[in-house]
Amino acid sequence: MLKFCADRKNRINCIIVYKIDRLTRNAEDYYQIKSFFKNLDVQILSATEAISETSSGKFLANIMASVAQLDNDMRSERVKAGMVNTVESGRFPHKVAFGYLNFTHPDGKKDIILDPERSELVKYILIEFSKGMYMAEELRKKVTKLGLKTKSGKPITAQLLHKILTNKFYCCVLKYHGQEYPGTHPRLIDESVYYKNQQLLRKTSAGDSNSSTRSGEDFPLRHLIVCGFCGRPLTAGYSIGKMGGRYPYYRCYNKNCGTNKAIAKDKLEQAFSGFLKDITPKKKLLDAFKAVIIDVWQGRYGDINRHYEILSKKLSGLQQQKTKMLELIKKQLIADEDFKVEFEKIKVEMAGKQLELDQSRLEEFDIDRAVTYVFDFIANLPEFWSRANYWQKLKLVSLIFPEKPVYHHLRFTTPRTSHIFNVKAASDGGNSTLVALRRIGLRLTA
Repeated sequence: MLKFCADRKNRINCIIVYKIDRLTRNAEDYYQIKSFFKNLDVQILSATEAISETSSGKFLANIMASVAQLDNDMRSERVKAGMVNTVESGRFPHKVAFGYLNFTHPDGKKDIILDPERSELVKYILIEFSKGMYMAEELRKKVTKLGLKTKSGKPITAQLLHKILTNKFYCCVLKYHGQEYPGTHPRLIDESVYYKNQQLLRKTSAGDSNSSTRSGEDFPLRHLIVCGFCGRPLTAGYSIGKMGGRYPYYRCYNKNCGTNKAIAKDKLEQAFSGFLKDITPKKKLLDAFKAVIIDVWQGRYGDINRHYEILSKKLSGLQQQKTKMLELIKKQLIADEDFKVEFEKIKVEMAGKQLELDQSRLEEFDIDRAVTYVFDFIANLPEFWSRANYWQKLKLVSLIFPEKPVYHHLRFTTPRTSHIFNVKAASDGGNSTLVALRRIGLRLTA
């Protein structure tokens, strides 16, 4: 309508509305529209209200516009209050999370149910990621192969996977306007799984995450190896030969690097395999370290389980505080703002204690067999590297090297390796952290 009137300037005398609130329910919008029509010499008339260009008519029009906004704001407040009441009762008034469905019963009652086609695979994502065995992109590809798709029939995206991992809806918690409320819908996971996932997501840096999703599986060392001349991670790709052949190379992407030289894929990966062989501890040292681990395990097993009992008591105390706070707010013995602040503090502390509790309990198992299995793997590291798939290689590099290895186009070096590989450094006359452990000096001497 505004464009229609502007295009026909001097040909339209007035705009007639049934009531002012049919034109707009916002006072500021009304003044802007009125100013727009005034510049076009167009008058606004109402079929049911005595508005005009007189002083009293303008005053009445302004009142009508303000009344319309008041009515609109009151409706909005009632809707918001209704939604808050709905959330406080444990129901969610909006579209539910992926893996759930909004359902209406025959009697008209609305409900939230599990999506029979997707909920189990969503639960699989949440549980498996919490174990720390999968990278996000690896897990996304796995559930895609298992048949998880969106309602449009497409595989889930990395963005949707991140939403799943960071949504508390799955542990029966509703977030609304910055507040959290207990839900009544079916629970997929415990809160401890949610907080474990958040911890794992924070440990994954943005750069490593992006590089792993962008890297082609043909180049497992892409962005994981650093150029020894400029300190930038190496990139990788295929070069096209004169005859159309494709040749895989790693190279430094820094144009200002002093050695912008491409390295053949096979040459770099063979050199890396040799580097793994060089840092692999000898069997004699691994046997000594195995004895150390068993000794420390036996000494600390009881301490850790006693700590578990202490944490359990603290968590129980926090639960009692939470119950008391809820009783206070029900009896209106505490201000709403004070309740929100204190209740949030208790929830955060409980979440931290629960996460610590989940990670502190040590069940009895065959420690000798477990350590033997791990050390057999370490002793044959180069062979395992050659047989591993792309995702296993990514995890292997992150486990061995806290800092990215450096390649000087002749050999590999690294600022630091995991503690287990310091045994090799000690055997070669370097520094070892082993002496910091309990009662191991005698064992190593022996």
